[in-house]
Amino acid sequence: MLSNLRTYLLTHSQALRINNKLVFNDMIKNTLALLSIPSILRILKDAYPYILSDEFQDSNPLQCEIICKLADNRTTVVGDVNQLIYQFQGASSGEIIKLTLAYLLTHLLTYLLTYSLTYQKILSSYHNA
Repeated sequence: MLSNLRTYLLTHSQALRINNKLVFNDMIKNTLALLSIPSILRILKDAYPYILSDEFQDSNPLQCEIICKLADNRTTVVGDVNQLIYQFQGASSGEIIKLTLAYLLTHLLTYLLTYSLTYQKILSSYHNA
């Protein structure tokens, strides 16, 4: 049984390659591979300064990784964890939570650092006066 499955998968992969075809997961993996090249990532970030990802709750971890690589402060994701329909493809509410936490922590740390530096400037100017 396993040898038949292995034979089928190898034949299927070879047929895809010979005919220059990709399945959906290959497109996602190839996109991630391209985004790991800094010059390509910069070109795409410059070409698409704003990103909107709708139905984000249906994104799988690899798709979320793509969004995170492209994301700057001009990225919006929209999703409802109560409407997960692509769990069979790896989508989970955890992806929204991870992205939200990453965004909040980034902005919280930026805020705290800015506040801390401003506070230090005020104190030093007070002590030097």
